[in-house]
Amino acid sequence: MKARPTVQLWDPLLRLCHLSLATVFFADYFFNEEGDDWHQWLGYYGLACVLLRLVWGFVGPMSLHRFLADAVLALVCVHVLAAIVESLRLGENLPLSMITGRRRQR
Repeated sequence: MKARPTVQLWDPLLRLCHLSLATVFFADYFFNEEGDDWHQWLGYYGLACVLLRLVWGFVGPMSLHRFLADAVLALVCVHVLAAIVESLRLGENLPLSMITGRRRQR
């Protein structure tokens, strides 16, 4: 029988955060008393896991790729707009000057 291909649903950081949070809950609920030092530190660690997961949701692998692609597109648009504005301001065809490497003397 041929094995069907698989798809990765969760990246390693997401799985680590989930496992850490489950471990923190289990340890705090069953082994520590409320107010103990361990209870407080595990609570801080759990909060850090949740915050890391929230940040990773916005800048994770797919989100980061999309953000960078959009940022590059925005920079290209700003560059083209600046070339047009400066060409109009100087009365010079700057894209042509970029191609030829020459410009009229002032």
